[in-house]
Amino acid sequence: MGMIWARNGGGWLGHFLYNKSIRQHAIDELLSENQIVVVKVEGIKDDFYIKREDIELLRNVEDIPNKEIRFLAPLDNLLWDRLLVEKLFNFNYRWEVYVPKDKRRFGYYVLPVLYGDQLIARFEPEHNRGNEPLQIKNWWWEEGIEITNELEGSVLEACERFCNYLGVRNISEDSRMRIFSQK
Repeated sequence: MGMIWARNGGGWLGHFLYNKSIRQHAIDELLSENQIVVVKVEGIKDDFYIKREDIELLRNVEDIPNKEIRFLAPLDNLLWDRLLVEKLFNFNYRWEVYVPKDKRRFGYYVLPVLYGDQLIARFEPEHNRGNEPLQIKNWWWEEGIEITNELEGSVLEACERFCNYLGVRNISEDSRMRIFSQK
């Protein structure tokens, strides 16, 4: 996870620490052994914890020139704790694959879009057969995102990487227009 809080949630999956007192005991033990440190996040009252060896990464995160787009899979560990994602990124995400169609807010298989340290959009790709161009059914920009030439280039590069991953030749022209229709 990288950084986690003590609240019960998806970040603790696989660790079997659903009981608050057991979870707090494990955190206290790791703190006393100096294996983790407390981190404060501006605007959030809860304490967060990070492995001691990762503290330098956190200190230097602003020095990392990462303006590359990443499409996140719905089960990516960054998204496990939905409340944490909402608090840190102001991004409300729900994987709607099991939600009845008439109750979905976005779509069946919607992927969040990470740009640097922000979740800036989400989109629903359409399943393709063979080597047909990638179809994007819908693309939703988060409020306040300014679509610059740099951002547009990063999105298109990410789409190209995604197409390569899927084994399709490119993104369809109507999908490209759908992405940037707000520009």
